[in-house]
Amino acid sequence: MSRSIGLPVEMHRCLYRLAWGAAALVGACQQPESPPTVALQSVWEAPPPARSEAAVAPATNQPVDPPIASVNGEAIGRGALVEELLATHGLDVLEKLIVSAALRQKAEALGITITPADVQAEYDDALRRIAGPVASVGTSSDGAEAGGFDRRTAEEVLNDFLAAKNVSRAEYMMRMRQNAYLRKLAQREVKVDDAALPDEYERAYGEKVLVRCIQVSSPEKVKQVRAALDEGKDFELVARQMSENRYVAARGGLLPPFTRYDDVPRLLRDAAFALRPGEVSSTIHENNAFYVIRLEKRFPPSQVGLENVKEEVRARVRDRLVRERMDRLAAEVFNAAAIRIYDPAMREAFRRRYPEARVSD
Repeated sequence: MSRSIGLPVEMHRCLYRLAWGAAALVGACQQPESPPTVALQSVWEAPPPARSEAAVAPATNQPVDPPIASVNGEAIGRGALVEELLATHGLDVLEKLIVSAALRQKAEALGITITPADVQAEYDDALRRIAGPVASVGTSSDGAEAGGFDRRTAEEVLNDFLAAKNVSRAEYMMRMRQNAYLRKLAQREVKVDDAALPDEYERAYGEKVLVRCIQVSSPEKVKQVRAALDEGKDFELVARQMSENRYVAARGGLLPPFTRYDDVPRLLRDAAFALRPGEVSSTIHENNAFYVIRLEKRFPPSQVGLENVKEEVRARVRDRLVRERMDRLAAEVFNAAAIRIYDPAMREAFRRRYPEARVSD
């Protein structure tokens, strides 16, 4: 595929990628012999209002376009709104509907169903990944992660992201439903090999570093951060006041301890392990963000043996493999779908975007 399906999966990039990851599908859509009785426009339309006798228009040869709003008495018709929506956002919405249909068909063929609880679980998981760098930060003496999940702040970060990307809550929840199908499909396929356990054990229990992080979005902001630090202001205070990642800022920039192999932006991870306690890094530019970090403390590798945490490590491997499979599965399902698009303009636009897709007239 030439581009990812659905919403972007990265929301918070200071640490741990958010699995907004790709959505997926496998399974061909059935091709009806004639155009469907429900037009694509119905996706956008609310049910028509109940009509009273007084509201019934006289029979004419002209279609009635019920108004959806008016400006200074001039009506804006529902049809005009639908046409504009189709022209501006129709292809993106159609793509999401195709993904959702193909996923549901694939799942049903395997006897898989999802529930509202499954969708809610995906939503909660996404919030935790938004908050990933600091959701469980603690300051215990051994560097162990502790504390709770700040759901309210994660919701605020999500709302900021959706507003910045002009993505509606309904679109986002469509992605959560897609992810619920994807997870159940991927879980059927993923098998954990014991050979993968030692590497995962090292990822989880190797040497760790504890850092504070200031994240901003531009070189100009970095200059302001550097100026404040050069004036002798405390790093934690500057992080609270200037970091644009509100989840990190609320904790004075403190991130949970991570190893050399954790899912952290590579340049940030490398810089952290190159510092001595108390040292401040040079500016790190990765994933369209700028970071300045200070190393707080190093923690030696855990002395707990693999055999004592084997099932926990196995669960970590399984979770990682399921997520990786979900991403690949998205493209596979989409590419396997047989798609028929009846609107000529939409069909040509879809073919331009996905020249390899199986789209018939």
